[in-house]
Amino acid sequence: PPQFSSHRLCYDTEVYMKALKRVQELAGSDRHITVYVATDHSQSLMDELKSRFSDLYASMSWSYLDYSRKIFNYFAGQEIDVSTSFIESPKNKNKALLGETAILDIWHLSHGQVFIGHLGSRFGKMGWYQATARYNVFIPFYTVDGHSVCCDIDEACGAMAQYVVSMENCLAIFFADKWSKFHTNETRSKYWTEGAIQRRIGSLEEKEFRSRRQQLYDLKE
Repeated sequence: PPQFSSHRLCYDTEVYMKALKRVQELAGSDRHITVYVATDHSQSLMDELKSRFSDLYASMSWSYLDYSRKIFNYFAGQEIDVSTSFIESPKNKNKALLGETAILDIWHLSHGQVFIGHLGSRFGKMGWYQATARYNVFIPFYTVDGHSVCCDIDEACGAMAQYVVSMENCLAIFFADKWSKFHTNETRSKYWTEGAIQRRIGSLEEKEFRSRRQQLYDLKE
């Protein structure tokens, strides 16, 4: 489903560990695995892994950036309704440090040669892009939320799949034009019920362009 700002899906650690176990099986017993972890709960996650998944934990190396949890308590001591507040709020005094931790975590994730995580998250997807750039190959991925590389975070992937008409369409996802050229009254009215549907409009335009281009080629022949 679309992942709106007000609607994010979280998954139990076991979901990630099952995927990691599968990667280990595919890699073979003779290859040691280093896991690059990006989380704002590093210590509690490591404690959970040691207690719930001790065999898997012991069989791999774990690399993570150990931030203080206090950094992520955005509005500590402030009279703010945290249920309606965002990291980007001007009242968040930790934005600079949070930005630094995010950039470092994305850099950290880029060292992995297999991605396990959310591709329905721009943070997760950026980590995948950076790893792809680092190794100059398509990084295999296991996406816990069902989103693919070709699906934007606020799209309903199944509904939009038929409109992925090229690799350019897949990877660019109309980021530059998303909220302008292809953002119409129709897309605005349907956003909170169907998700982003700009790809449908953009793909139809791309198909028309390709058709006209082919006609010109045919005339030249």
